[in-house]
Amino acid sequence: MARQGHKYKVACLGGTFDIPIHKGHEALLRKAFACADYCNIGLVTDEYAWRKGKRSIKSFDERKAGLVKFLSSMKVGSKRYRITGLDNFFDEGLLAKTCKVEAVVVSTETLPGARGINIIREDYDLKPLEIVEVAMVRAKDGLPISSTRIRTEEIDKNGKILRK
Repeated sequence: MARQGHKYKVACLGGTFDIPIHKGHEALLRKAFACADYCNIGLVTDEYAWRKGKRSIKSFDERKAGLVKFLSSMKVGSKRYRITGLDNFFDEGLLAKTCKVEAVVVSTETLPGARGINIIREDYDLKPLEIVEVAMVRAKDGLPISSTRIRTEEIDKNGKILRK
């Protein structure tokens, strides 16, 4: 893949990306595609979400369709990304000698996970991934926008307060 003028050829990111895609998701995705020619997107599987205690989210297929629809609205062509199921806090492919990923894009909340991936990569004698941190997007009340807060109708996907 020829470099298209971005800092990285390949970056990765992951998440639950529950519907609706909110401003926090948007910031993470925009940053990933602004800094990389191609993005591997790990989408949390239903089983992994269940293990993490996320039981009221949309199904994997619904979340994937919502993510594809959002990426299309961003004018990101399907040749610039791949969405795969994520059944752990990181994809085991990041430990392969043939891994072409150069950077991981994370929110402030998931920064410790990215650092953990790099520690594990060191154990495999692999170069650490560059970590691209995206600040949490805040709702009007100053707290982070999250799918949980949206599901409970505390805020909307843009961070507008719906109830106290």
